Amino acid sequence: MTKYVYGLGLIGEESGGEFKTYHFDYRGSTVAVTGGMGDVTNTFAYDAYGRLTEKVGLDDILFCYNGKYGVITEPSGLVYMRARYYSPELRRFINADVVAGEISNAITLNRYAYANGNPISNVDPLGLTAERENATIFDAMRNQDGSYSLYDNDRFYDRNAFHEQILAFTPSRPAFQPLEGNIGLGGISADLITGGWENEYVDLSLLDFGHAEASAEIKDGQLSVGAMASIWSPSVSFNLFGLNIEFGAEVGAVGFDVDVGSNEIGGKIAGGLGFSFSISWD
Repeated sequence: MTKYVYGLGLIGEESGGEFKTYHFDYRGSTVAVTGGMGDVTNTFAYDAYGRLTEKVGLDDILFCYNGKYGVITEPSGLVYMRARYYSPELRRFINADVVAGEISNAITLNRYAYANGNPISNVDPLGLTAERENATIFDAMRNQDGSYSLYDNDRFYDRNAFHEQILAFTPSRPAFQPLEGNIGLGGISADLITGGWENEYVDLSLLDFGHAEASAEIKDGQLSVGAMASIWSPSVSFNLFGLNIEFGAEVGAVGFDVDVGSNEIGGKIAGGLGFSFSISWD
């Protein structure tokens, strides 16, 4: 059995009590593998589009081109980039992108193009959106709403009636910018699993489990302070005429949270069982 070790990207593999370390180029492609004594067991070279041009060593290495980001090279030569397969030989994806392009960026309208036609500077480890070459695992986890998660089905199709996330978190950095209304220690909100049905008017979140949050800040003129942890946090919200009203329950929870700003008032309190309420407006 082979076990793969990750930090901020792939680090190495362990098999039969032997550990091997992966070494990458600036695009995150594996260029060498070394054994426990530092001996080089495999080396690789690629052209601009990731076609393997040289391989030294007999070991079967799954993570070659863009391997640092968990991209797998199949025995067929196709590269599995999660949302779809990429062909280094064809220099393009073999199926269309599920994310529509933007007319303001013409290259994105070609839904088969790889790395926006610039594989020297860009990578696309998710098969969805080209990223700069020094992208980290956090870049791959970033969602369109500014949150991060290990998995978010909206990355693959942005019109899902059911929205789910796994290991999701939203950080807020410390700041001291009094003239801009940003002062505080920052905050973070994290969820083990979230899941719910949503549309333009209603958001019914019944599958939110393992929630924790903490904040102490004034951001864009809005005060947010408190800390809470809960096992289950179901909620429902309604959005009508620019007014958003949310009610929720906190099960197996303890803590409190207060949010007050120019366009939002809300709070949570719990001691075993609790509730949450917020109202915001445009």
